Amino acid sequence: MGEGPSLDTILARMEGNEGLPFTKHMKLTAQVIEDAMGDDRGARDLWEASRRAIIGGDFAGDSPRGRGTWIDAIISIIAFAQAFDVRVSAAG
Repeated sequence: MGEGPSLDTILARMEGNEGLPFTKHMKLTAQVIEDAMGDDRGARDLWEASRRAIIGGDFAGDSPRGRGTWIDAIISIIAFAQAFDVRVSAAG
């Protein structure tokens, strides 16, 4: 896997983008993460284990209505960052 674009490139691309409400942005980011894992069972297992560690169990099982909410999206993003040792940043 190669290195991503520079921060300057990312910020330049941001100039023309329309802002999203925070909750929508979080949900879309979490969806991109889930889509990127695709059918990779190993990646999904690691990510789900990280989610369970963060929330102390199965959020969807304990609170089925909570799945798909913006707070669930934040848990997914944090779990991904922890599981795969990546940094998540926001600008703007």
